[in-house]
Amino acid sequence: MNSNNIKKENQNTTNEVNVNEVINNVENSSTHTKNNNKNKIFLIIGIVVLVLIILSIISIILLSPTVVIDDDNSLENSEKENVAVENKVIQIYAYEYPKSEYGDGFLSIRDVKTVENDSNEYKEVGTYKCTNSDCMLKHQVSRDYETVIIKDGNYLVYNFKTEEAKKINLEKYQGKINYIDNETDMCSGLGSLCIESKKVGENKYYLISVESEGEGVIAGIIDSNLNPIFLLTDDEYNSDDKWDNLASYLTFLDNGNFIYINGNKFYTYDAKNKKISNSKEYKSVELIDENGYIVVVDNDDYLKVLDFEGKEKAKLVKISNNMSIHNMLSGWYEQDKKEGIYVVVQDSKASYEELSESMKKELNYNGQGMDYGYEYYYIPSTGEIGKIATYIGGYAKPVLYLYPTKNNTKVTVTFEKPNLLTTTYPKYKNKWEVTANKNGDLYDSNNKYYYGLYWEESGTINVDFEEGFYVTKDNAINFLEEKLTTIGLNAKERNEFIMYWLPILEKNDKSLVYFELTDSRENYNKLIINPKPDSLLRVAIHVKKVNEKTNIKRQELKKFERKGFTAVEWGGVIH
Repeated sequence: MNSNNIKKENQNTTNEVNVNEVINNVENSSTHTKNNNKNKIFLIIGIVVLVLIILSIISIILLSPTVVIDDDNSLENSEKENVAVENKVIQIYAYEYPKSEYGDGFLSIRDVKTVENDSNEYKEVGTYKCTNSDCMLKHQVSRDYETVIIKDGNYLVYNFKTEEAKKINLEKYQGKINYIDNETDMCSGLGSLCIESKKVGENKYYLISVESEGEGVIAGIIDSNLNPIFLLTDDEYNSDDKWDNLASYLTFLDNGNFIYINGNKFYTYDAKNKKISNSKEYKSVELIDENGYIVVVDNDDYLKVLDFEGKEKAKLVKISNNMSIHNMLSGWYEQDKKEGIYVVVQDSKASYEELSESMKKELNYNGQGMDYGYEYYYIPSTGEIGKIATYIGGYAKPVLYLYPTKNNTKVTVTFEKPNLLTTTYPKYKNKWEVTANKNGDLYDSNNKYYYGLYWEESGTINVDFEEGFYVTKDNAINFLEEKLTTIGLNAKERNEFIMYWLPILEKNDKSLVYFELTDSRENYNKLIINPKPDSLLRVAIHVKKVNEKTNIKRQELKKFERKGFTAVEWGGVIH
């Protein structure tokens, strides 16, 4: 091989190497570029994800309530609280009160086994596992012997036998009753919610009530599917004039139906809230009695007794302008071995001389300052209709509330002058003995419940109305709310006082009013309460009808201070 060929071969080899290097460099460069592009894409994606995470965190912070960290242990405490909520279990204890002549039996429910001064033996009947921090067992009675009410985020009906919990469907009303957030675990007291099971025939209902400062008492029924049949809230739910006001009457029938009296009509509904019937419009519907009778003033001005179907059973008397019906004194009674409906009608034509000798003896004086009238009666067993002369006066509807500092406190009440008592409920036999709870609930020896002790009292102090207040029909509500608050009645006491005395002031149109307070009431007939209350308020309103505006010296009222064991009485006298 010559040298030129060798050179050419070497040159060709060198060229091949150079070309391969170039190709390799190009390939390496291309690969490097691709890798760089991939890295850039991953970097961009990472940045986008990071930005989204940061934006999410910022939005959560902005939309969440402000959190104030009290100390370095807050997070740890929060974690502990969450664990505690998850692990919280409510023990459900019950004590059975047997059926008696005073009423059906029921279970008393609570979440502790023993309570100071309570000797009743409570037994555990079930448990409930909580899911929310507001979890609590509602203090209640169970009349179906199997369900209780639990607050656990929502209000639940919990069957402690089957361990099944169902939510009560309050959504429609939630905005109207949201002040129950101030609730306690009791069934009475401001801001508290009470839901109680009630079995009627084969049907089950839940009665619901709420008490709130300024809002008054709200009440209603929830059906067995846990849907509200009605809640008495405001006019929004009164469009069909079915549920009107808290002074209306509601009675359950054995077949599960219920009758509601609203204004001048009454309605019958079945257990599914379907209207069965409604009455015609009367001049007034005065009362409904669970024994099967309704008392009305018909459009012909006659006072009549009807059955629940609206059929007339008795025509008692024609009501004139000089007569007024006292429906709160009327009802199903037994007098002289005659059991039936008695309706008290004040009548300016009635007099002391018409009273029976036994009734005159009850008065224990000549009846000065009293009003008179008749008890018109209808005895269903015989069909007898008649009337009995009676007096209307003295201290009407004094009712005594007791609020001890401890639950299950044994209290005895007596009077210095028991001979002045003309009517009592529960029956006063030398004394009243009750068990009182902090919320004012009272129970007698047969475990029958009372919200207060009621009596009527003959006679009255002499009131000359030189001081007091001039009140008209138009300002009666505002007057009573303002003055009763000043005197010191709480919301429940004010509501009941007003429901009794407002119709009287409105019927009078123009009235003079004087408030008799504790010292005077004690001088007239002293209350002897054991244990002795730390604070005692006794108030009686004296009302006199006038025909024209009257100037009167304004009565100065002092605020009552509640402290410790508190006893409160209210009543009044019509002059």
